[in-house]
Amino acid sequence: MTGGGVARQMSLTLRQNGSKVKGQGVLGTAEFSVDGGVEGEVFSGQIGTMKFGLTVTGNEMTGQAEVFLQCFTLCVMNFHRVGADK
Repeated sequence: MTGGGVARQMSLTLRQNGSKVKGQGVLGTAEFSVDGGVEGEVFSGQIGTMKFGLTVTGNEMTGQAEVFLQCFTLCVMNFHRVGADK
């Protein structure tokens, strides 16, 4: 995930039940819950004050997120599936 020219590693553990997706994430030492849904090939949802929309292609998700801290910041997000059953 990048925002303001700084790259940060985020880890997500997600569970899908129908079109709903819930899970947990870790960014640095901060832990948070993930709540979203899948429609077609788009996974969208919210992590705290961050709203995101990611396109799912195989084992990768890419897209953008908006987060409100003191102002809105746009981040680019790239996730890769690791440790998946084959």
